[in-house]
Amino acid sequence: MVCPVTLDWEQTSALIREGTVESLGKLGRSEEQLRVYRSFMAGVKEDYASVADFIKISVFEAAVHITDGKKQAVDSEHASADRAIWRPNDFPYNFEPAMQHWLLWCSREPPAARLQALVDAKFPPGAWDVLRFVNPPALQSVLSVWHCHVIVRPKPAP
Repeated sequence: MVCPVTLDWEQTSALIREGTVESLGKLGRSEEQLRVYRSFMAGVKEDYASVADFIKISVFEAAVHITDGKKQAVDSEHASADRAIWRPNDFPYNFEPAMQHWLLWCSREPPAARLQALVDAKFPPGAWDVLRFVNPPALQSVLSVWHCHVIVRPKPAP
């Protein structure tokens, strides 16, 4: 979805707090970034059996099996482990420049306390303002690999 205006921290916070499909759907990319994203995803769909296979291979470093000319992730002992991997969003939403858009990819949905610990370890609360959300299924581009969007900015100096 295109977000025609750059969102600031307060606007983003309000949309995430509301937490509906409609409000979270307003967290979109700029027109140019959406164009780049769609082009990239078209290439992923040409080369991989699914977007989930792309994530398992590129993020979780799963072994690759080729079927009908497309890459598929091979489940391994890592598939059963609780793995959490941070990545900056390659195609961030249309946020003001001071805001960073990260993705936390997990091999399975973490309990709330574990999720909070992962976020706090990466972005210590004394140094960072943090917003996080999981898109509802209607807005997810990768349904079968759990991930959380984490938006951060450095805390202003006191």
